Amino acid sequence: MSVVRLTDDQWSDIIRGSRERAGASATGDAPSLDGGLGNRPLSEPWPSKRPTGRQIAYVVGLEADAPNEDWGFFERGLDTLVQSFQPAPVMTHVELLLPPEEPSASTAKRATTDRVNFATYLGKRADWGTQFGDAEDFYLGKNFDAWRATPVVAWDAANRLRDECEANHVHTPYASGLRLYNYPFSVPPLRSLAWTIDDAPKAPAHCAALSARIMRRALPETDLPMSSAWYGPSTLFLEMAREGRMRAYARQLSDDLGDTRATVEIEEDAQDAETGEQALLRGSDAEVRELAQRACHLGTEKLARKAIDAVVGQDPTMARMWQKNLAKALMRWAHTRGSAEVHPRVAEERERERDEAEVAWR
Repeated sequence: MSVVRLTDDQWSDIIRGSRERAGASATGDAPSLDGGLGNRPLSEPWPSKRPTGRQIAYVVGLEADAPNEDWGFFERGLDTLVQSFQPAPVMTHVELLLPPEEPSASTAKRATTDRVNFATYLGKRADWGTQFGDAEDFYLGKNFDAWRATPVVAWDAANRLRDECEANHVHTPYASGLRLYNYPFSVPPLRSLAWTIDDAPKAPAHCAALSARIMRRALPETDLPMSSAWYGPSTLFLEMAREGRMRAYARQLSDDLGDTRATVEIEEDAQDAETGEQALLRGSDAEVRELAQRACHLGTEKLARKAIDAVVGQDPTMARMWQKNLAKALMRWAHTRGSAEVHPRVAEERERERDEAEVAWR
C-alpha cells in the first residue's frame, strides 16, 4: 500500500488551506516560533495548588500493522480506511501517556500506577489504560514494538492533563458507528466540516479527537490549529511532532537547565539519566523494577531530547528510531516499574489475594 510523506512546509499548506475552507481566521502556519506556547511567559507558573515546573507529557501512537486476527469484517474494513486515507507515518491509534505520579494525598482515590495512559478504544468508553483489563498485553505484549512517542513540553503539563482527564473525560463514549465513528471527518473532503462536530466534554469521540480535545482544554498554549475532530491518529501525531514545536521544546529544555547547577549535580543527573535509559531500554524486568523514580524521569527525558533533536535535525530515520525507543522506555516505566510506592488500596488487595491463596493451598 502506498503512503504519502509530507514535508513540514507541505503540512503547513494543508493546515492553512483547511483553515481557509472552514472559514477560520487566517492565523498562518501552526506555531513555529514558540511551539504553540501562546503568550504566557515561560517563567510564569500556571495556577496550581501543587508545586509546578516544566514537565514533559507524551502523545503515543500505534504504528499501522496487520489487522488483529480476532477482528471481524467491519473492524478490518475500518482499519483499512484509517490506514489508507492518512499521511505517513500511518497510525491506527493515539493516546496520552503521563509519567507515573508520586504517591500523595491527592492521589488517594486511585492507585498511582493507574493514571498513566488515558485512552478510548473502539466500542469502549474512555478511561485510564489499566481499567480496560488487558493493559499489560496491550502495552507490553503484542504492540510493544509498534509504539512511537512524541513529547509535549509545558508548564505543569502532566499534572494539568491528568486533572483534566480525571475531571471531565472519564467514560466519554466512542463515536457512533452510524457515522463510521467520525473518522470520515478526519480525512478529506469531509474534514472541512469537522468544526461542526461537538467538542464538549463527554461528547462522543474517537481516540485522536479525544486526545486533541483534552490537550486543547488542559494545555491551551499548545494552540492546536484545527478542531479536535479534524485530527486522525496520524495527523495528530504529525501535528504534535512538527519541527517547529520540537525547536521550541529544545530551547525550553535548554533554558531550564541553564548554568545554575553545580558540577556535581550535573554529573549526578547525567549518571542517573544514563542508568535510567539503559535499564528501561535493555534491562530485565527486575532491573526496571529496581530503578529509582528519579532515574526513570531523567532517562525518559534524555530519550525525549534525542527524539526532539532528531526532528530538529530533519533526520526522519533517526526521529522514528528515538520515538520508538522513547515509547518503549515509557511503557516499561509505566507498566513494569510503575510508581515509587504501592498505593494502600493496591497493597490491601494484594495482601488479601495472598491470604486467599494461602487458605486455598491449605
